Amino acid sequence: ALSWTRRTTAGGLPLQWTAGVEANGMRDGRTGFVNNNGTQGALRRDETDKASDYGAFAQFDWTLHPSWELVGGVRASRVKLSIDDHFVTAASPDDSGSTTYNNVSPVLGLVWHALDTLNVYANLGRGFESPTLTEVAYGPGGVGSNLGLQASTSRQGEIGVKWQQQRQRLEAALFDADSHDEIVPLSNNAGRTVYQNVDGVRRRGLELAWRGGFGEQVGAAANGVAGSRYEAGLAYTYLSAYFGESFLNAQGQTVNAGNRLPGTARHSLNFDIACRPLPPLVLGAEMHVDSRIYADDLNTQAAPGYATFNLRAGYEFRLGKTRLFAFGRIDNITDRKYIGSVIVNEANGRYFEPAPGRRFFVGLRAAM
Repeated sequence: ALSWTRRTTAGGLPLQWTAGVEANGMRDGRTGFVNNNGTQGALRRDETDKASDYGAFAQFDWTLHPSWELVGGVRASRVKLSIDDHFVTAASPDDSGSTTYNNVSPVLGLVWHALDTLNVYANLGRGFESPTLTEVAYGPGGVGSNLGLQASTSRQGEIGVKWQQQRQRLEAALFDADSHDEIVPLSNNAGRTVYQNVDGVRRRGLELAWRGGFGEQVGAAANGVAGSRYEAGLAYTYLSAYFGESFLNAQGQTVNAGNRLPGTARHSLNFDIACRPLPPLVLGAEMHVDSRIYADDLNTQAAPGYATFNLRAGYEFRLGKTRLFAFGRIDNITDRKYIGSVIVNEANGRYFEPAPGRRFFVGLRAAM
C-alpha cells in the first residue's frame, strides 16, 4: 500500500486530502478427502485457489466554516478470484475458472461542531463486498464451485451526535442500509456451506454508547476517564435486519419478505464498571445481554436470548525499569449454559453451537 496526505487550503479554508493505492494477494492450497466415519479416506479434492484485489482511493476533509466540516471520498476496487482444479475425473469434472468484480464506492459526510463539546454528523455512501474464496468453494448441491456468486452492493446512511465534557462521553447514531445481491447462506450440509445472492436485505437501527468517570483517583494519570476512581460504560444496539423481498430457499420453500435475517440479534447490551481502590489495582465487572437470534431463513428455529457476567482484576507494579501489569478474568461466572452461535440453514437441523461455560484467564504484560 502507498498513500500520500497533504494539508493545504481551498477558498482560503483548511483542506486535508489523502490519495493512495493498495494491492493484496492470497494463494490457498485446498484439499478434501472422503470422510469414512471420522477416518480420512481417499482424495476427493485438490485445487489451488487465488484471490487478488487492487484499489485506488482518495478522501478529503474540508473545513468550510469554523463550525462546519465536509468530508468525502471515493474508492475504485477490482477483485479477482480464480480456481485451478487439479483433481479431474469422470465423476469430478474440471471446476477451474475465474471471476472478476469491479466497483466504485463514494461517500460524503457533513459534521456540525455545534458546541465545543458537541458534534452532529451525517454520512451517506455506497458499499461493496465481493465473495471470499470460502464463499465460492461449493456450488449448488455442495458440488463444484460457485464462481457465479455476485458481489454485494449497498447504500448506507447514518446520522448521529457525539458529546464529551470532562469525564463523560455520549454517542448516539441512527443507521440505515439497503443491500443488493446480499451474500447469505443457502444451505449448510456435512460441513459444506453454499451461498446465494438475495436482493433487498435491509438493516436499520440505533446505537447508543456512554462512558463516564467519577471520583478523583490520587496518583492516576488524568487522561479521559483514566483519572477517575470509578469508571462505567454502557452500550446498546437495536438492529432491525430483515429480508425486504421474498425468495426461494434450498428446499424450494418461500421465504417471506419481512423475515428476520438469521444470525442477528435485535437487542444487544453491554455494561461494565471498574473501581480503582488503590492506584496500582483495578477491579471490574461486566455484563453482556443478547436477545434471541433466528437460525433459519423461515424463522422457525431460534436460539433464546441470554445474559452473561464477567469479573476482572489487574495490578500494576515495577521491577527496576520494567513496568509490569498482571491481570486476570473470569468469564461467565454463573456458568450459564447458552447458545453461542448458530449454523444458518443447517440441512440436518443441527443449528445450535453451545458457548463455553465458566472460563478463567490470567496474563502478564511488560513494558520498558
